[in-house]
Amino acid sequence: MSAWMKVGPSRSFASGLVLGLSLGIAMLAGAIITHQESRRMDGADAILRAATADAGDSLAIATGPIDQGIEGVFFLDFVTGRLSGSVMNPKTLQPLGGFVYANVYVDLGIPDVSRKAPKLLMATGYTNVKSYTGGTSLADSIIYIADTDTGNFAAYGVPWNKAALNWNTFQPVNMVLLGTGSARAVRERK
Repeated sequence: MSAWMKVGPSRSFASGLVLGLSLGIAMLAGAIITHQESRRMDGADAILRAATADAGDSLAIATGPIDQGIEGVFFLDFVTGRLSGSVMNPKTLQPLGGFVYANVYVDLGIPDVSRKAPKLLMATGYTNVKSYTGGTSLADSIIYIADTDTGNFAAYGVPWNKAALNWNTFQPVNMVLLGTGSARAVRERK
């Protein structure tokens, strides 16, 4: 007879009980951990923000947040210097707003684009500036444009009326210049 068979019934029961409880606790812990991980992965508790930008020879495009759940798309025409954008109504999937800024070349200090096509970069950033002027707020994106030749850059904002979204009203607005600067004027601290 094997050694494990010689153990009395009460000792076998206690060993089985300890082994069973240990397995049960391990399974419960695994279930809790798996549930927590799947809860994190489903995105219900996460706020994700993503923006992208790309450019061709004569046009740059970038996306960025406008308001909660609403994304904007922005276009920079290298030929005219015109910055424009739009958003889609999340309920109807129709254009809800159009944004325009006449000419970024003036702000970047580019005097004459007829001689040489400027090399520009465009990107979006996030802002939480809610009060702007006259009860209007700014959209969540700031649009940055930089001239790679001079290093000059400009930042633009989009006035945004959240109430107009609730009315399904088209919001044509002029973008506003928030500020300018030069990347080459930035000095490192020692």
